[in-house]
Amino acid sequence: MKSVKATLTVKGQVTIPKVVREHLQLKNGDVLLFDIKKGEESKEVFIKKEENRECCVCQGSGKMASKVPCVICEGSGVEKRGTETAVYTLSRLTNKYKKDLGLNYQITSLEDGESTKMLIRLSSDQLPQETVQALEKYFQIRIDEEMVE
Repeated sequence: MKSVKATLTVKGQVTIPKVVREHLQLKNGDVLLFDIKKGEESKEVFIKKEENRECCVCQGSGKMASKVPCVICEGSGVEKRGTETAVYTLSRLTNKYKKDLGLNYQITSLEDGESTKMLIRLSSDQLPQETVQALEKYFQIRIDEEMVE
């Protein structure tokens, strides 16, 4: 395995060397996963490209209803996760689609003394119930993942 160097900037940023970008076939907007090897002595981190996943809300169709593009994959059929938190994305999307889709959300925080769980409830007077449930499940999974991090 060939080693390639890159220098960390004061802002904590690294330019990924061209040979690595080419090897991973990276393009603008790709998401990278950093797997940290466990162990006190280890200083190894493995970087891999996150593969495209079929959108779990529209099941790859790109549509949430007959002619409504999916708000998660933006009509591509492939899930797009940027750097936004799930709550920010949820807020942005409901504000954007409140009028057109009647999309609203509510977040409830539950505490059991040791941990906190955030529960998401979505509603829409214009989307099919199964689509609302798929959106709810998508955001609940993302928020649960973020709460663990």
